Amino acid sequence: ALYTSTSLQYPHLFTGSVGEKLGVVSKMIIKNEERSVNRDVFFLDMGGYDGHGLSKEILQGNLPVLNRGLTAFYREMTYQNMLDKITFVVMSEFGRTITPNTSYGSDHAWGGNAFVFGGQVKGGQILGPYPKSFDNTDETNIGRGRLIPSISWESMWYGIANWYGISKFEEMNVVLPNNGNFGCQLFTDKDMYTVGNNTISGCNDRAVNLKMSMFLKEPRYLTGLEQKRICKAAIAAVAKNANVTSRCIVVDQKIIVSYDYNRRLTTVNGTRFLQTTDPTYEVEGTVSMDYQEDSTNQTGSEYIENVEAFTADMSQELTGICTDGTSTCETSGNTLDLVAQVNLFEADVSDSPSFAPSFSSRPSALPSVMPSVAPSRTPSVSPSDVPSNIPSKSSQPSSEPTKEPSAEPSVSQVPSGSPTKSYQPSDYPSVSPSESQQPSDYPSLTPSISPSDKPSLSPSKSPSDFPSTSPSDVPSTTPSLAPSSEPSDHPSLNPSESPTISSMPTPDDPSAKPSAQPSSRPSRDCGPYVPERCGNGGFWSPYTCECLCVAPYCPNEITNGTCSSTTCPANYHETLFEGCTLDCPWFKLDSSCASASVVPEEATAIYSSKNDCCNGQFAGDVSGCMERPAGFSVLKYNARFTMSGIDCKTPSSDRAAAAGDIARAVISKVCSTVPGLNCGRNDKIKITKICGSNVDVEASASSSTRRRALQTSDDEVVEFTILLNAIAQEDLRQKDALLGQYFQGTNLNNLLIAIKNEILASSATRTVQTITTIYYEFLNSFISGLGLYYPAWGSKETCLNDGMQQEYMNNNPDAWLYTTLEACCDRYYSWATNECLKLHYEATMVSSSGAVPIIFDPTAELYYPDWLNTNTCVNDGNAPQYMKVNYETWMYVTLFDCCKTYYGWNDAFTPCLEAGGVNPPTKAPIEDSWYVDWANFKCVMSCEGPSPCGGFHKSWNILHPSKAVCCEEHLSWKDTCLLD
Repeated sequence: ALYTSTSLQYPHLFTGSVGEKLGVVSKMIIKNEERSVNRDVFFLDMGGYDGHGLSKEILQGNLPVLNRGLTAFYREMTYQNMLDKITFVVMSEFGRTITPNTSYGSDHAWGGNAFVFGGQVKGGQILGPYPKSFDNTDETNIGRGRLIPSISWESMWYGIANWYGISKFEEMNVVLPNNGNFGCQLFTDKDMYTVGNNTISGCNDRAVNLKMSMFLKEPRYLTGLEQKRICKAAIAAVAKNANVTSRCIVVDQKIIVSYDYNRRLTTVNGTRFLQTTDPTYEVEGTVSMDYQEDSTNQTGSEYIENVEAFTADMSQELTGICTDGTSTCETSGNTLDLVAQVNLFEADVSDSPSFAPSFSSRPSALPSVMPSVAPSRTPSVSPSDVPSNIPSKSSQPSSEPTKEPSAEPSVSQVPSGSPTKSYQPSDYPSVSPSESQQPSDYPSLTPSISPSDKPSLSPSKSPSDFPSTSPSDVPSTTPSLAPSSEPSDHPSLNPSESPTISSMPTPDDPSAKPSAQPSSRPSRDCGPYVPERCGNGGFWSPYTCECLCVAPYCPNEITNGTCSSTTCPANYHETLFEGCTLDCPWFKLDSSCASASVVPEEATAIYSSKNDCCNGQFAGDVSGCMERPAGFSVLKYNARFTMSGIDCKTPSSDRAAAAGDIARAVISKVCSTVPGLNCGRNDKIKITKICGSNVDVEASASSSTRRRALQTSDDEVVEFTILLNAIAQEDLRQKDALLGQYFQGTNLNNLLIAIKNEILASSATRTVQTITTIYYEFLNSFISGLGLYYPAWGSKETCLNDGMQQEYMNNNPDAWLYTTLEACCDRYYSWATNECLKLHYEATMVSSSGAVPIIFDPTAELYYPDWLNTNTCVNDGNAPQYMKVNYETWMYVTLFDCCKTYYGWNDAFTPCLEAGGVNPPTKAPIEDSWYVDWANFKCVMSCEGPSPCGGFHKSWNILHPSKAVCCEEHLSWKDTCLLD
C-alpha cells in the first residue's frame, strides 16, 4: 500500500528495464521516513553486456535504456531534494578487451572502471592512474587491451563506506575485510566527496620504503599470503615498540642464490661448474610503509630507522626464534616456515622528507631531477639549452611567427580569418562529412568499396539487369500482386494465410478445375452500392456485404453504411465477429498485426487481411510486419491420462489415428463442458505421447487434425497439452484457474466419463476400443508468446517470445530473433544455456502446483574444483557457469582425474581423494613427478616413503618426467646426481 500510494514527479520518464526498477527505488527512497530507515542499499542489475559477438550492436541497444533510467532517477531525486543523500555507482564485475574478436565482440578482460555520481560527490575527476596508452606499449596492457588493475576493488568502496558513516578501524574491517592488504592505496570520503573529512589511520603523515632481505629455505618468490604476514608482522612490531599506527604493502621482490665460489669442479666437456652443498637463498624486496606520529614525538621514525632493532624484531616475528637464540618467544603469530633468518629491514630515509630541512646559501652543483612546483621569482641568467616540456601559454600572439607550421597546432574555437587554400584534396576523408541537402556537383569517380550496412527502405523502381541465379532460401510472406501465367508444378499443401478477397464475383466462365468442396464462405453479389471506404478504421466484408466497424463506430444507413454512426445497437461490437473464421478482423498488436474474434479496446482500425493491416499500420516496414508474428500469448496446460484397457499392440498407424480421436474427444468435451472457457478457433489440444510412443497429434476447436509420429519411449501413458490463445495474459490466467478448479472432484469424474464415451463412440481404431477407465494427472502449465524468441536482457535474463522485444530487434529480425527457445538460449546465453531454459519455464509457469520440466545437464555428475567452499573436487552439479560451458576443459568424469589436475601437490591430493571416500595415495598422480630437493641438492620423486621419495611436491616445484631430466636441467654440475 505504501508503494502504490507514492507518486513520482516524472513517472513517464521511468521506462525500460532500468527505468522501471529505478522508479521502484525512487518511491522507496521518498518514503524512507515512513519505512523507519535512515540508510538503504539498493542493488540493481542490467544484463546483456556479455558481448562476445556484435558488441557494438548490443551497446547501441543497451546504453540508451541505461541512460534513460539514470536521467529519470537524477531528475526525480533533484526534484525531491534528495540528491545530496544519494551515491550512485555504475559498474561491471570486470573489464573487457579493447580489440575485437572474430565475431565483432569483446572478450573477458581484467581491469575495468566504475562511474560514481551523487549530490555530494566530488565529480569531474578520475581517481586512480589512467592508462598512458591503449595499445600494447602500455605497461598495464597484457594483450588485446586486457589491463592489469592499478587499484583494488576496495579503494572506491572505502570512501563510499566513509560517507555512509563507517569510520572506525574495527567497523571498516568488517565491511571491507581485505582493506589492510593495500597499504594506503585507498580513497577516503575526503578524496571522493565535497563534505568528506576522513583519513586512513597510519596514512597521510610519513611514508618510507623499507629495504627487506631474508634468507629462505627454498629458492622461490613469496606468495601473497606470505607477503601479508610480513606486513602484519611489521605493523605489529611498530605498534608494540613505538606505539605508532602504520600500514604496509610489499611492492617488489627478487631472489638471489649464492654459492661458495672457492669450490670448483670441471666435469662436463671441459665446462667448469660450481659444486657446493651449502647454497643460500635470499629474497630482497621493497616494503612500502606509511605511519602516523605526532611531530613532537618521533618514536615511530626513531624505531623504524633503527636498522638493528627493527631487523632483529622482524626476524623474531617471522622465524619465531628469539633474538637471544632461544627456540621460542612471544610473537604476533605471523611466523613463516619458509624464512630462515631476516637479514635486513632498513628504512630508506632518503625517500622521506626531513622534519627540519637545511637551507643552503649556495645552489647545488647538480640540478634537481624534478623541477620546482612554483617558478622562480628571478629568471635564470643562463637559460636552459633544452626547451621546456611544459611551455608557457601566452595571451597574445607572437609578433614573429615561425616559418614552419607547428607540429601540434592549437585547436581554436574560432575559424581563421585567413584560412589556407589547399590545391590538392586530402589523402584522408573527413571524419565528420558535411550533411548536404543537395548532391555534389562532382560525384565520386569511384564507387564505395563497402556496401551499406543497412538495406534500402524502398526497393528499386527498375528490376535488376542481373537477376539472381538462385531463388531465395526464404519464401515470400506476401503473395504476388499478379497471378502466375502458368500453374505451379508444386502447389502449396496448405491454404494461404492471406487469401485474396474479391469485391466482385468471378466471371461467368466456370473454373477449369472446380473445388471438390463448396466454399464455407461463398462471396455474394453486393450490388452497385459498395462504398469505396468504410472510414474510421472499418473495412468492407464481401461475405456479409456491409462495413464492419471498430468501436465506438457502427454503420450509418444515411451515409451508405459507412462507419460514421456512434449510436450503435446493444452488444454490436461484442457479437460482431463471434464465431468468425475467414473474416476475423486484423488489427495492430505490438510490433505486428494479429487476427482474433475479439478486438482489443486500444485498436483504432480493423482490416480484412494482414497485408492490409501491415500497409495501414506499418507503412515503412510492411515486409517486417508480415514476417513478424503478433504478440499473442498461449496457455500450455500439460497433463496426462492413464487409460486402463488401452491396446498398445496395434500398428503405429492405428495408434496415431487413435491419438487423433482422443485429441478431438478431449478438446470437444473440455471446451463444451468447462464454464467460461470460451474456446476459439485457434485453441487446440496436442497429444504428445501414447502407448509409450512420442507423437505430435493436434486437434483444434474447429475439428481439424494434424498428426506426426516421433521416436519411441517406454512409458505407457497418454500425455497431452491444451493450448488456449488470447491477446491478454490475464485472460489466460483466468482460463488456467478455470481448468484447475474444474479438473477435480465430481466435475472431473463426469468429464472423464464423457471423454471415454466420446472416444468409444467416435473412434474405429482397435487401440482405444478396449478402454475401461481413464485417470487424470496434472503436470504443469505455462503462459508464453507465439512470437519469435528474443533475449529479455535486464528483466528475466532468459529468452521470451511474448512479442515485447525492443524495436531495434524488429528492425533486424534475422540477427536478433529465433524460432526456437533452444536456439535463442544458445545464441545469447551460451555460457548458461540450461539456466536460460530453466529461467524461461520459471518466468512463464502459472500453476504454483506444477513443476519446471527436468532439463538434461551433461555436467551434473562431473567433478570440478570447488575452490570457494570445500576446496576439493566435488560433483554436486553446482559448478560455476564458466566451467559448465567449457566442461571438457574444466570438469572430469572421475574424482581421481580431477584431484590429479587441481590438487596434485603437497598435502592437497590426499585430502581431495579422501573427501570423496577414496583411500589415500602413496604416490603423486603427476607423471612428471621428479623435482629438486634444494636442501640436499638431489633429485627426488614426488611420493611418500623411502628413497627415492622426497615427499609430495609443493605447488611451486618444477616437475620432470625422470630423474635424468631433473639432473640435467638443474644439477648437471654434480656428477653423482643420478647415483644419489
